[in-house]
Formats: sequence, C-alpha cells, structure tokens
Amino acid sequence: MKHKGKVLPHRFLLQQAWGPEYSEENDYLRVYMRRLRRKIEPNPSRPRYLVTELGIGYSFRSPPTHSSREGLASDVDCRSAVR
Repeated sequence: MKHKGKVLPHRFLLQQAWGPEYSEENDYLRVYMRRLRRKIEPNPSRPRYLVTELGIGYSFRSPPTHSSREGLASDVDCRSAVR
C-alpha cells in the first residue's frame, strides 16, 4: 500500500518480504501473489488491484471511489490479507 500506483520489481518485493538471499526466487512471489489475489480480488483471474507488469514486477492499484461498493472486494480487510 505504501507504494500504490508504482511498479515494484520482482527483486525488490522478494528482498523486502524474504530477504536478500531470496532475490532470485520468483516462484515464491508468484505463489504468494496468487494467494493474496484470492483473498482481495473480486475475480482473481482478472486482477484489478494486484496487477502483474510483465517482465518487471507488480503494482497495487487502489479501488475506485464511488458510492456503490458493488463489485469491490470491500468486505476484505487488505491489512489482514497480507498477514
């Protein structure tokens, strides 16, 4: 959430989550992102919030703000999903 809207490279995410010795473990990151998407995305196969930037990394996009919460993962607390 701290870097929303920015593309974060695979290596950066791996080092932040697991440490420098895991900077090449892209499979770890793919599995984690897939699990996280299942928790926060309305349709995990078509992500709106955790977006893959092919060959680079991932970005987090904030949900649009509008009065109707229909279609949003509004009932999910993103903070608990990342624990």
